[in-house]
Amino acid sequence: MQLSQFEVQSMAIFSPNKNISVDVSAIYEELNIYDSVLFNTISGNIFIADAIGSLKGFDFDGSEYLSIQLSKEGDLFPYSGTFKIYSQGDKKMLSLGSTRYRLNFISSEYVESIKTKVVQYYSDTYSNISKRILKDYLNVPTTKLNGVIESSQGIRNVTIPTLEPLEAITWCSKRALDTNDKPTFLFFENTDGYNFTSISNIFKQTPLANINFSPKNVIDNFGSDFLGVRDYEIIDQYDFVESVKSGVYAKTYRGYDIARRTFVEIQSDSFKDQVGITAANPNKNKTPEGMNLDKSYYSQIVSYFYNSKPKNNQERPEKWLLQRESILRNLFAKKVRIEMAGNYTFTSGKLLNVFMPKFSVITDNDRDYGLDKNLYGKYLIIATRHKMTAQGRTHTTVMDLVTDSTN
Repeated sequence: MQLSQFEVQSMAIFSPNKNISVDVSAIYEELNIYDSVLFNTISGNIFIADAIGSLKGFDFDGSEYLSIQLSKEGDLFPYSGTFKIYSQGDKKMLSLGSTRYRLNFISSEYVESIKTKVVQYYSDTYSNISKRILKDYLNVPTTKLNGVIESSQGIRNVTIPTLEPLEAITWCSKRALDTNDKPTFLFFENTDGYNFTSISNIFKQTPLANINFSPKNVIDNFGSDFLGVRDYEIIDQYDFVESVKSGVYAKTYRGYDIARRTFVEIQSDSFKDQVGITAANPNKNKTPEGMNLDKSYYSQIVSYFYNSKPKNNQERPEKWLLQRESILRNLFAKKVRIEMAGNYTFTSGKLLNVFMPKFSVITDNDRDYGLDKNLYGKYLIIATRHKMTAQGRTHTTVMDLVTDSTN
């Protein structure tokens, strides 16, 4: 088997209501699986070419499921999952009696989430509140609770304001503070399960692999070829205008003080925001030289209610509202997309060491070993697409990577 190939252990569509199940491993054309730190659940689609009416017993009305078990060479890098099929599209007639269509699927918890709302008072940490919502409202199975659920700081007295369960947990993640009192939490599902963890904690992980840009199939080296980039694209590499507008460098918080019935103004900047945040690499993204922060505080103005006399564990929006957007904007300032031989272990929320080469003449005085000092280093996987095609059994993994620093 080649590095880019995969094996289907099982692939079936079933309906619990009608008690029927059909193996579709012989009639699918393409399977795509997506995950992202910016989306709560795993999703995807599968393209079916049916010439004999294999799925004629299904209505595709939201009651069907897709169950898949995949691997590389037997039991190497296994992947399995069961997903809710929520829509059918792109249906075309290929020939008389033969049709091709796309089935879109998503984690079952997403469908359960949109059926209900959370309107409940909690007095607990945001991480514990999130775990309770996953169990109480979504009945998440134990196998999906193997992701990272990091403890957030401080007991909070909050009432979830009529949100879907997954929206409620995202609401909590935006307000949760890490060990350094910074609002860097993310909530997402990857192949490990559901995660409620901070950027700082993610950057403490050991990278999954060292990704190289060496030519493929030149030497007989499984590791070099399997972890080699086949195609790449630099999507973003700093946007100064957008950073200024979004308050990465400086911004102002204007709050209406409900205790004193006055307006309060608080200014913050990148020096304050980045203190205590663990970076991926030693050299954090810097404020541009000559940037006058005093003239930039009003580039971004955020308004919110403010309580100068909070009681007990009441929310303090000035703790997270000012900093979160600028922290995430700084993280996403540098974005790279790479395509590699398929690997199911690559999933959102993990780190990779990326050795980006310098595409220029290397001199004797070059101390970067031929690497682009502005691009190489540790990267966070923020999104993946696993694309598997039936023809040739090819599997490729496309990943979006970001970093907030350089080596």
